[in-house]
Amino acid sequence: MGRPNQYSAEELAFVEANHKRPRTEMYAEFVEKFGRTDVTLYAMNSLCKRNRWLTGRKSKGGSHYAPEVIRFISDNRDMPRKELVIAVNEKFGLNMTYTAVTNMCVRRGFTSKRTGRFGEHEGWRKGMAFVEKPIGYETRPDKRGRVYVKVGMPSDYRLKHHVIYENHFGAIPDQHVIKFKDGDDTNFDPSNLIAVHRGATGILTRRYRHHEAPAELKPVLLTMAQIDHKIYQKENRNDS
Repeated sequence: MGRPNQYSAEELAFVEANHKRPRTEMYAEFVEKFGRTDVTLYAMNSLCKRNRWLTGRKSKGGSHYAPEVIRFISDNRDMPRKELVIAVNEKFGLNMTYTAVTNMCVRRGFTSKRTGRFGEHEGWRKGMAFVEKPIGYETRPDKRGRVYVKVGMPSDYRLKHHVIYENHFGAIPDQHVIKFKDGDDTNFDPSNLIAVHRGATGILTRRYRHHEAPAELKPVLLTMAQIDHKIYQKENRNDS
């Protein structure tokens, strides 16, 4: 995790004095007044929560998101849901999940006009004010640390390490998954990626407890799991 933002006494006094204002409005003035472009709205919300500087809104009977956020989601309800999640998080500095956005749309009746028919995309996108992410755009890591890359329009995303592997080594073999040799999910160097049979991953997890091993042992354990799986396959072929 990154280090938390540091605030001066003057900045903290400003936030405390203005914490009951609409959060997005207060945040915008804070950034303009102090030039703190490094502080996101999400960080500002966290600061207020830590210090119990609450807005005074009742916690029951409604959404805890600002009206601007709800309005943005409503106005862009016809976007592909994955793109809507990315757009709202980047616009307001939030960390909403796919499930949170979906649940909000269901609760508030923000139904999409899409029918699912092939070729309708240009029609439902006309006149909408949002930024289309280009092919090659990378998402922020999700809760499991996975990064996705946009590979096609309008919203075709794939795991980044899968894309890198296939660009360097070809198609992923059947019944195989792509693993990080050193166990570091942020090391996308092609030399750190390897296709491993699903059977070996079970051995790696249960027998060698790969996720708990020191970093320097993980490549060795990965090799051992693959050898064990090869032996298992050979023995089964000989028995049949």
